[in-house]
Amino acid sequence: MDSSKPEFESFMEIPAGIHRLEMIDSPYGEDGKWFVLEGTKIGKPMKSWLVFQDRTDEFQVRIEGSVPPPAK
Repeated sequence: MDSSKPEFESFMEIPAGIHRLEMIDSPYGEDGKWFVLEGTKIGKPMKSWLVFQDRTDEFQVRIEGSVPPPAK
């Protein structure tokens, strides 16, 4: 989602590959953190990213190297 726009207005596809993420406070004032593409407002809640780590279909999301490691 592009969180620089109203919630759920803009869904975006990102290309396959390795992307750097940064953690920000929820852009919509909710509790919790978001992972967004570094230097952008494109991302989603941290908990939502972590769900994809356990998928077994045609794609996989791995979040590596975060300090501190995200809690599931």
